[in-house]
Amino acid sequence: MRFLYFFMLLIFTGCVSKYQMPNFTNMQQKEFVLQQNNDKYMLVVDAKDSIFRFVVFDMLGVPIVDKTLKNGKFTSMKFLYPSARFDKLFVEILSVIEKDENFVETMIENFKVKNVSI
Repeated sequence: MRFLYFFMLLIFTGCVSKYQMPNFTNMQQKEFVLQQNNDKYMLVVDAKDSIFRFVVFDMLGVPIVDKTLKNGKFTSMKFLYPSARFDKLFVEILSVIEKDENFVETMIENFKVKNVSI
């Protein structure tokens, strides 16, 4: 029985993860090309009033992820399948933007990230 309680506690604490928010609250829309192995995606990031929006498109222009980050928590938008696959990548991209808004290319979470909005 204790194992069941411990297991439930583990599940619920994993679902409540919060991310560190960047120090900036507004930014112009940024566009990135993400490449992992042979897969390519287009990422659009926008921020207004401390709400960060991330939309990932496949190369056919179909949205596969649409999320907002507010107060350290991600919320899925629209009717897309909820997935945490890109969450850590999104947070890392914000920290890179915070350090150097005009970076050209970097590696984050096994993704080659190229800034195409310079």
